[in-house]
Amino acid sequence: MKKADFLDALRQLSKGASKETLTTMLFVVARQVPANDYGMAIKDCARAGAQVYTEAVPEGADLKAAEAFVKKARDGGFCLEWDYERSEYDEEALLDQDGLGERAGYFLKSAAANNSRKQYKEALGIFDALFDLEAFDHDNYVDEGVTLQMLFDQDLVTFDFNDALLQYAYAALMVLRDEKRVEKFETIAFQFREDFQLRRIFSAGEDEIPECGRFLDQWIARLTQRYSPDIAFFMQDRVMRCLIDALKYKGGVEALSSFAAEHGADYPQVYVDLIAIYIDQRHFMEARASALDALATLDAAQNPDTPGSYARKCRITITEQLRTIGEYIQDSDAIRTGIWEGFRAALDLRHFLPLYQIKDKDLLFQAIQLLPSDGKMSVDLGCVRFLNGDIEQVWAQCAEDKASLGWSAGFKGSLFPLFVALLMKDHIIRPCAKKLIVDSLCADPDNTFAVFAAYIGELRLPDSGYDRYWAWCEKEAADRVEAIVRGQHRRSYGKASLLVTAMAEAVASRDGMAAALEYINSFRLKYPRHTTFHACLRKDITRGEFSAK
Repeated sequence: MKKADFLDALRQLSKGASKETLTTMLFVVARQVPANDYGMAIKDCARAGAQVYTEAVPEGADLKAAEAFVKKARDGGFCLEWDYERSEYDEEALLDQDGLGERAGYFLKSAAANNSRKQYKEALGIFDALFDLEAFDHDNYVDEGVTLQMLFDQDLVTFDFNDALLQYAYAALMVLRDEKRVEKFETIAFQFREDFQLRRIFSAGEDEIPECGRFLDQWIARLTQRYSPDIAFFMQDRVMRCLIDALKYKGGVEALSSFAAEHGADYPQVYVDLIAIYIDQRHFMEARASALDALATLDAAQNPDTPGSYARKCRITITEQLRTIGEYIQDSDAIRTGIWEGFRAALDLRHFLPLYQIKDKDLLFQAIQLLPSDGKMSVDLGCVRFLNGDIEQVWAQCAEDKASLGWSAGFKGSLFPLFVALLMKDHIIRPCAKKLIVDSLCADPDNTFAVFAAYIGELRLPDSGYDRYWAWCEKEAADRVEAIVRGQHRRSYGKASLLVTAMAEAVASRDGMAAALEYINSFRLKYPRHTTFHACLRKDITRGEFSAK
């Protein structure tokens, strides 16, 4: 059954039906909606309700009136003023004293009503005029044009911006053809504030889109021409999302798979979405094959894969997908490949830590060889080198930083907790030292810390090195506590007390609990009047389970 026949049949069924009957019909149909589409179905229903224009459109709400309104706004016919003081945020508020936004909303409803009456040419003309709006008021120094989008941003238009674009796109598809249609659709599509779907645009009205298949081919061709690694990251993502949506609409998973096989090296996000669909459908063998094919294809293509690039982001995601697939099907080779390729693509701490699970010293050695060996180390690179046993190199860079304040997120502040943990003579990382590491380095404490602890537990220091690192940690901790507490940086008292108790745990592991309590008490005596600092200490003493035993 064609869409037009289907809608006609629905219309006949609903004619004269009571509210109760219509509600029952709605819920019968709703039971057929797949679980994955529940959220979208609710949004579609809400939007459909907002787009019913049963009231008569006021006289004069036509194309000529809309064009006259836009001209009046451009000529300074509306009183506008920017006022910083009335804004709730760090932006100026637009004072719209003559109802520019209200009038714009009125014409948007008029355009949507024309769509409902199938007067698509009239609707498109009104939308074109409104989206070309630039309002000025030179008397009040509004010299940069106020656009329709700015009116939406200021909450001056009682109409949803994405719904306006949805109606605009539908009108353009109904009226224009070929190149003009694709150009107009591109202009509209790239303004959406959320991922739009062709399915929703094509069903925004009752009529079928003329020459829909031809348009889809032209739209896909345009998007493939628009995509380039040289355009801005956000635009790469936007173009890619539109392309994937068009491929899905045209032929579903099969279309994505065919496109990836032919063009995946240039459009890596297609692989990411294809693999995600296979995983959601629990087609793990197809997902694994696609992930391995993607990595091989991207390797062979040798595309620019610089840090922060879109291609690199996609590659990293694919390695994580492969690892997930391996865990689902208990495929150790897939897990190993995903972990190794993930680190090779990312060269960061998050992707280095899982290498420990593989228990392969040769692989760890290969991983270290991939790291840059010159210049200042980043925090991630410093952590990787520390965990690999290159402690002296990391310490040398930390020691160059003589600051005692403001280093929480810096190289020294991030790596210092690892040195404290290394001082534990029994190689057990206690609660305060653990929190010091978690606060500095663990985005995922439950999983990440255990790997940190395992790595550090295997590191061994000669006595001479131990004494030197101990002296350095002891001085750094004392200097930082002094700078924080004596400087009355009350918001950082918790950081200071955690440093004291973490170091006290190291003292306990070396010299016993009595020495640890004596170490903590020395800071109480040094800062006797700083009661807030003392309160933080009591909290961390409890955390560290210090006792006189």
